Amino acid sequence: MSSWESHIREFHSSGRPAVLAITGGGTAAISRLLGVPGGSRSVLEAVVPYANASLAEWLSREPDSFCSADTALMMAAVAWQRAARLAGDGQNVIGIACTASLVSDTPKQGAHRCWVATQSAHETRLVHLVLNKGARSREEEESVAADLVLATLFAAAGLGAAPLSLLAGESVDQHVTTPPLLVREVWNGERSHIWSLPGGEIAGHMPEPPVGLIPGSFNPIHAGHRELHKVAQEILGGPVAFELAIVNADKPPLDFYSIKQRHAQFVAEPLAVTRAPLFIDKARLFPNTTFVVGYDTAVRLIDPRFYNQSAERMHAALAELRKLGARFLVAGRLTDSGFLTFDSLAVPAGFGDLFESIPESRFRADISSTGLRKAARVEAD
Repeated sequence: MSSWESHIREFHSSGRPAVLAITGGGTAAISRLLGVPGGSRSVLEAVVPYANASLAEWLSREPDSFCSADTALMMAAVAWQRAARLAGDGQNVIGIACTASLVSDTPKQGAHRCWVATQSAHETRLVHLVLNKGARSREEEESVAADLVLATLFAAAGLGAAPLSLLAGESVDQHVTTPPLLVREVWNGERSHIWSLPGGEIAGHMPEPPVGLIPGSFNPIHAGHRELHKVAQEILGGPVAFELAIVNADKPPLDFYSIKQRHAQFVAEPLAVTRAPLFIDKARLFPNTTFVVGYDTAVRLIDPRFYNQSAERMHAALAELRKLGARFLVAGRLTDSGFLTFDSLAVPAGFGDLFESIPESRFRADISSTGLRKAARVEAD
């Protein structure tokens, strides 16, 4: 029996079933797992979203980059969701993903590399391997990628180390993130939210509830966010906190690695970490709160298209937001048509009191997290 076959048999008997999602390379891991008897106990599903459109559909969004740490982590989070649904229990299942850029029929400018991530109810594992370019054939690079997928899967299942055949100068970079208990309880649905207090302490309660919240993904936080925080506190006359929703309406859930990275950006400012993807969820969680949002977000709040084309549903949602004491302080945005503020929009009759526009003279920041990520990718390439 080969070393790999022995490891695979052990995984089949581990009681840690998995969903695999693999794109760009490493798909041989699927056939290897299923080539050893017992795969029906451990492989819940295996998908290969190879085309860009297929991967975008798997993630419910088009990623910034198709071979990156963020994409591998999102894929693994979706795989975990699938595994939890198929198994009927998310505690023991594993979601594993690989996105790779390997030898192709047209030379690649960037490095040949693999990103592998696993997600469970207890940890996130992120693995990166850069291959020596030009040292292997496509088949050989595929084999190494498959090895990396299996080795990472076995490690996530708590099994022994599996062999990797690497060349001189190659090494595996690995991050394993096990979150604090309170973060894990929010992620697993046992709590609705927690607070990160100034200084970084994580707590179940906020000593002084804020009058305002700035929701966002903060990937990354930038100077515009911090200036908006300052201006919002001046306008509202009280403390304002940030809010990071780790469950989103149209995106995969945030993994533990990403939560840790984003939480680390908040040292002086309070941050709520929630399971509240929609504003109606946020308002129920934090009644009598003003939400500080950008122009684009405010547009969606008053557009029937975002309520299944139903003006009636939109009016009902706005009415409930009012009943919960929610208000919206809206920052402007630079567009091709110029700098737009909320004053330029037609608010549904009877709901104008829910919104207040921040004048351009008080706040303008022509910067975005998306733009910063794009610039970082260009610099890295």
